Amino acid sequence: MGRANLDVKKLYGSDSSRGEEHVKGAKRKTKKKFVYDPNNDPFILRTGNERMEAAKKMEIPLMLMSELLYQNTVTMLFAETGVGKTLLAFQIVDSLSRGNGVLGLKNEASPLKTLYVDMENGETVFQARYSQNTIDEKGKTRYYDRYIWDDRCNFLDLSDPEKYEVPKKGAIDWWFDLIKHKAEQCEAKVIVIDNLFSIISQGGIESTKEVAPVLRELNSLKKSKGWTIIVVHHTPKRLHGKITRNDLAGSSNLSNLVDAVIGIGVSSYGGDEHSRYIKQIKPSRYSPVKYGETNVISCKTAKLSPNYTGFELIELTDDEFDYKYESTHLVSIDAPTGRTFTDEETKRRMDEISVILKENPDTPKTEIAARVGVTRQTVYTDLKKIQENQLFDGNLNPKSSGDEDNV
Repeated sequence: MGRANLDVKKLYGSDSSRGEEHVKGAKRKTKKKFVYDPNNDPFILRTGNERMEAAKKMEIPLMLMSELLYQNTVTMLFAETGVGKTLLAFQIVDSLSRGNGVLGLKNEASPLKTLYVDMENGETVFQARYSQNTIDEKGKTRYYDRYIWDDRCNFLDLSDPEKYEVPKKGAIDWWFDLIKHKAEQCEAKVIVIDNLFSIISQGGIESTKEVAPVLRELNSLKKSKGWTIIVVHHTPKRLHGKITRNDLAGSSNLSNLVDAVIGIGVSSYGGDEHSRYIKQIKPSRYSPVKYGETNVISCKTAKLSPNYTGFELIELTDDEFDYKYESTHLVSIDAPTGRTFTDEETKRRMDEISVILKENPDTPKTEIAARVGVTRQTVYTDLKKIQENQLFDGNLNPKSSGDEDNV
């Protein structure tokens, strides 16, 4: 007897609703399944050596920011509010449009057309960052000496949602039809979306859990258009500690939906509130981690010219080598402890430090401080005394293996 002839009342008596639910459930369970067709097979079976030969023929995308950013990838750039992620994103499109490197990082590409989808900073903020200003006799701000952007650098201002309306249904399609159209219009090869939260809040998406379709659509555009896409994303206010993918607002699983993740952290370097460090949270598949927690990039936000605010590389001296370690950026070496030591305590501590350095001359000062229970500043002082008294004849400013390549 076919399913269409089932008499629900006969099977379930007066409780026919239960029978109808059962039949509906049965229908769901008998959905048509797709069966593998060996005559229409897109899958290639290879030996290990054949796979290696196939891999040799594949082109590795060009570096745009050394190992941090490659062409034809979706990369997430995140930080807390006010740390400077937008400043860095502006600097990236500015540099790539001119064929330049950012912070001294390698750019293998010729000048590229770029599109910056700005959903947060209006024209007024943009002008203030990239011009000089003065106050006239009426107390009004006047801007002059505006920065000249390369014509390959394009911006789409979506910072005022009052000027447009996103449909409640099909919001994701609407967003990406818009971005795709504008990118094609200016022939962009690099697209920055600033930021992911704005698409979530303005696009009818009620939860960050629903952001997966957005990132999947970006990956689809990357593949179909050959675009490089950078997504700027917030992280909630963090407590002190190393930056990890768990800091991504919404879920650490977001990192699984993009090719690479870059984080920006606040640094204690020099006691300067503008000090920052950049860390590679997730590398792309084209290289291992280079700028991880033992080789972060030290930098700061600064006026690079009278009309341009951006990120500036901090050139570390030998005495500052420990700042290649993320942990050093998180510790204030100038914090007074008010602690005093007897001569006997100092001698015993210096002996301990000498033993540590004999075991491993590359031991970071931060680790030494933790092991002997003092601040890094005390370790610096002790190392000077050790050197002066020739208690240790090794290198007191050692470099760890694998860290020779700086920015």
